[in-house]
Amino acid sequence: MRMKQVPAKDLGNLKIGHTVNDSYFALRDICENMLENHQTLIVLGGSQDLTFGMTKAFEGNLFNMVTVDPKLDFRKGIKNINSENYLNLIFEKQKNLYSYTSLAYQNYFIDATDIDQFNNYHWDVKRLGQVRYDLTLVEPILRDANVFSFDLNAVRFIDAPGQSMASPNGLYSEEACQIARYAGTSDKLNLAGFFNLIPEKDATTNSTKLMAQIVWHFMEGFLSRKPEDPTEDSEDFNQIMVDMTDINVTLVFFQSRISGRWWMEISDFENRKGGIYIVPCDEDDYTKASHGDIPDRWWKNIRKMHKRQNK
Repeated sequence: MRMKQVPAKDLGNLKIGHTVNDSYFALRDICENMLENHQTLIVLGGSQDLTFGMTKAFEGNLFNMVTVDPKLDFRKGIKNINSENYLNLIFEKQKNLYSYTSLAYQNYFIDATDIDQFNNYHWDVKRLGQVRYDLTLVEPILRDANVFSFDLNAVRFIDAPGQSMASPNGLYSEEACQIARYAGTSDKLNLAGFFNLIPEKDATTNSTKLMAQIVWHFMEGFLSRKPEDPTEDSEDFNQIMVDMTDINVTLVFFQSRISGRWWMEISDFENRKGGIYIVPCDEDDYTKASHGDIPDRWWKNIRKMHKRQNK
């Protein structure tokens, strides 16, 4: 398959600032410009803490973020920020972060208290085994993302030796490419970063080739985007209502007649005082609801809505 030609620019290399904060702010300015012009930016190379600079472009606006990482890069109480704890800075400084999901983490790299901390924030985590069991589950998660950050350490060492972790387990190269493609197809995703490739450890250049192919799949996904908005008055969607008698709530689902993708309406219990949100979901959410079970995705979004209202 040949990719059709689209206007693209190489913005060159980001100059390292006198301090790490200088680099973050320089990247923020670039990202802000891209967002203002409704363009998509790929950040390639460097350490994953550059993700913080990307998120600063959303100051004043709600945003959703998804990372692919073998660990949860969060360490409470640590002040020196690096690629293994940059989430500290995002969680503390970026108050407009509405939703965050970490994909493909490996449990033996995680402290149980980290999971508890993430639950307190109402963030979501998906283990490597969950992602591998059904890779399609990441599509609706990525469809709702504004920022995508990929750590090459999430790929197993045999497929990507040019990394710092050298773990025998991790994503297969094909899975990494598929996840990147899902990210590329997201209508809302304008900032994507691919980090932690270490050329000095890539004697065979296999890791460099893989990173290039991962980015290629992101771009292929971008070229196949099919913008769809179920909030618009359109005949392109089936609207399905499911009464949940146990909690006296009607769940509303939308399915595209074009792509077959699903969305779910999230609204407050009482007269929709908290507003209405339409979030991507999958057919399994509808199936659970039709059998009388409230989907986990609905509960999690309700909690996020209430948390946002109480700030």
